[in-house]
Amino acid sequence: MPVPKVTTKTVTLAALDIDAKRLPDLTAIRAKTMPALMDTFDDSLDACCMDCHVRDDPKAPTVEKRIAHEMWSQYAREFTTVDGGAVYCDSCHQGQLRFLDRSDSKALSTWMQTNYVDKLRLRDGSRVECATCHGRPFEPHIFQNLWSARKG
Repeated sequence: MPVPKVTTKTVTLAALDIDAKRLPDLTAIRAKTMPALMDTFDDSLDACCMDCHVRDDPKAPTVEKRIAHEMWSQYAREFTTVDGGAVYCDSCHQGQLRFLDRSDSKALSTWMQTNYVDKLRLRDGSRVECATCHGRPFEPHIFQNLWSARKG
């Protein structure tokens, strides 16, 4: 599993007039900027447009678009590295749509503690805790409600 790192997209985002350390609300991104921003998602996750969009209706809501919005809002906008480096989609995904090995929950828990809790901070400098992402009570499958709405 890739260890989270400072984003490599800072310059690309700056060219779109987006500060990687202060990402705006996703709904505030100008329509003309959105295709280039989506390219950074595709590159970061080794994804393509149809991984999130419906071919005949790209504006249609999908589970994947809701998840992308949550990831942007709750993680990319809120997290930094311990030393204040910008965190973006590529910081964790590093070219992999799915990157967590969930086959051993104890090993995954240890890995998450070491690489997320210990190495990331919230933008205000406070510590990341398990509950930062998983809530109280602890919800191990944080996107379960979104994924359960998946069609097919």
